[in-house]
Amino acid sequence: MLSTSFTRRSTVLGVYFTIGNLGAVAGPLLWYGSQSSGMDWRSYWLLFALAALVVGGFCMLTAGRLKIASPAEADAAAKSADAPASWTVRRALATPQFWVVVGAYTACLAINTTTHGFAYQHLLEHGIAKDSASQMISLSALVCAIGSALAGVVGEKTSPRALTMFSLGCLGLSAATLASSDSPAMLIVWMITFGGGLGFSYVSTAMLLQEYFGQRASLELYSIMMAVSTSAAVGPALGGAIKDATGSFSPVFFGLAALAAVLFVAVALVRKPGERAAQGTLVAAE
Repeated sequence: MLSTSFTRRSTVLGVYFTIGNLGAVAGPLLWYGSQSSGMDWRSYWLLFALAALVVGGFCMLTAGRLKIASPAEADAAAKSADAPASWTVRRALATPQFWVVVGAYTACLAINTTTHGFAYQHLLEHGIAKDSASQMISLSALVCAIGSALAGVVGEKTSPRALTMFSLGCLGLSAATLASSDSPAMLIVWMITFGGGLGFSYVSTAMLLQEYFGQRASLELYSIMMAVSTSAAVGPALGGAIKDATGSFSPVFFGLAALAAVLFVAVALVRKPGERAAQGTLVAAE
């Protein structure tokens, strides 16, 4: 909806993810505050259920006011931005570039979900106090929100491919530093690289997908990427099994760092799919 409602797509996506990531800033602090005040976990999640109903109702009343571009307008906007407008879903799915982008986003999401699943307990096991652990996770989310805002601005002038590589590099470094979190300096590096890499990943992968395949099939391709990326949920499950077998979360985070390194190289090696292939798709579709 946003990419077809605004001309400065990178900026508006950055603003969108910045606002959304502020919830991750408040979440750990709200959890710590609720537990310190005697509230049980059921009441905590009941508050979020009520908040979701309120926000959902607001969205239902206001979303219809957005001006959504028609397919012809979307194609025109894509052409004006020198993006390939003739890619179809079937042809895009046959390119390695699409799956590299999907893999990059899935890797970022796997690091995100696994880190949020285990970072708190991992920090406690390394001698970090409960309040400090909550604050550090919240601060990393604040860095993430700032990173999304910066990514939106920088994305107007910088290649989404470069931004995706930057996010993968930061997240890989964050996983490696968290695995060996044995000093305050390492924890600060983790906090900055995790938040910054995650903030950039949301904007960069969405923009890279549009740069490679244009607006015509962007909704379907983005939906497919979101569906495939749910496989990142295996990260916490696999991580829990590794923790049970080894007694430590460190191998989990080192494995995530290696995954990020592999996808970093993959994004660095692939190039934008050719216009000839896209035009062949259009002819076949007609």
